[in-house]
Amino acid sequence: MWMRILGYYQIKDDKFFHKLIGQGVDTDNDGIISPEEAEVVSYLFFKGDSIEDLTGIEAFINLDTLICVENMLTYLDVSMNTKLTSLYCWGNALASLDISQNLALKRLDCSSNRLSNLDVSNNTNLELLYCYWNHLSSLDVTNNSNLEILWCQGGKTVLVDHPKPESLTTRQIIKYTFKGCDTKYY
Repeated sequence: MWMRILGYYQIKDDKFFHKLIGQGVDTDNDGIISPEEAEVVSYLFFKGDSIEDLTGIEAFINLDTLICVENMLTYLDVSMNTKLTSLYCWGNALASLDISQNLALKRLDCSSNRLSNLDVSNNTNLELLYCYWNHLSSLDVTNNSNLEILWCQGGKTVLVDHPKPESLTTRQIIKYTFKGCDTKYY
């Protein structure tokens, strides 16, 4: 495990650590993941691994794609992963998700979590957004002019604020209201 006193980050979740080892991140096979080893990683995949904590992910500063789906995450800090273009974190128990520092983000799937708020205002490169089966009551995508695919269905009416809803090539929004328009069902 990483130790802060040696300049390493700490990984709290043993399952996360062992999955990193299994994905070949420990290139010198010394049982320790150094900052240098973490910095060359651009892609990580964790599906159904019962991971509860991704503390330590901040060391992967060149991470382009993070897939951490169907785990047991309640918290995810990707603020240091500023090169992320794809984040798939669906099927967890996330109550919040701060992606304000992830300006390169193009694809986000945070479906099937417990999100009551999702701020994508800084993510102007966003092209795909899946946020269905959360607890959202509104979604402001006015700054997301590149957005082509938007899915935010499930349960309650979601107020979607988008300057040109007709520009979305795919929109699967069950029971939604575009701001300033009547409620629609699709």
